Amino acid sequence: GQPLDGSKRYRLRFAGDDLPPVDAFWSTTAYGADLFLVPNDLGRYSLSGDTPGLARGADGSIELLVQHDPPPSGDTNWLPVPSGPFTLIMRLYLPRSPIVDGTWSIPPVTVA
Repeated sequence: GQPLDGSKRYRLRFAGDDLPPVDAFWSTTAYGADLFLVPNDLGRYSLSGDTPGLARGADGSIELLVQHDPPPSGDTNWLPVPSGPFTLIMRLYLPRSPIVDGTWSIPPVTVA
């Protein structure tokens, strides 16, 4: 319920059996307080199910690491954000009926 801020570390976890139900692709993009893309050394502005090398858990889950500083575990699932306020926007292309009818929900963004 609080605004997102890069002074904290966040996680967005999709269970392996609950990935976004789309017929095209999904993406999560970080925007700064000005709603522009956030410059970063990786040149990475979003993560998606199509991101090359995106790591999955043994159960097929995908955990996005949303934070300002690089995670110690490596940058594979890292979405860089500014050190201050930011916004996340998820795009769901060609959504299936669970999205359209509201029976599927985006997992919560949690503080790590």
